[in-house]
Amino acid sequence: MKTLLVIDIQNELTHRAGIHKPGIFFDTVNAAIRKFREAGNTIVFIQHNNKLLGSGTPAWEIDERIDRNFIDKSIQKRHGNAFTGTELRQYLDGCGTTEVLICGMVTHQCVKATATGSVKLGYTTSLLKNGHTNFHEDAAGKISGTEAALSELGVKTVDLQDI
Repeated sequence: MKTLLVIDIQNELTHRAGIHKPGIFFDTVNAAIRKFREAGNTIVFIQHNNKLLGSGTPAWEIDERIDRNFIDKSIQKRHGNAFTGTELRQYLDGCGTTEVLICGMVTHQCVKATATGSVKLGYTTSLLKNGHTNFHEDAAGKISGTEAALSELGVKTVDLQDI
């Protein structure tokens, strides 16, 4: 079973100035969500909770441009790695998940931390090309650097047509 992890695509992060290639990012993530739904695979939305992203506030909500369905699982986290202090691993194991595809925000922070955590737990882990982004002044550099670092851990960066 494959699971798509949609990490922290929350209003506070997506509405910041300087988000890298937002059109391509949203189109890619939504296309991946549609593919996973059509294939009957699991989709899990991860939401960060902190002072900036207070649970239940407009800032904390998933961006309305994302194709979220009421049947999709939501997991709340307080750490960069979505496996830390959450029920994510138990949920994935309960679904029979062996492969994880990761997309979302922020590339060099929560996306990277969760991908690293996924590998350490033994999941076959991939990163969605153009499906993760950030708002750093060197956004493209952060993306390529993160993809290279994760590749060294065995994380493949996959194109939309390859999922």
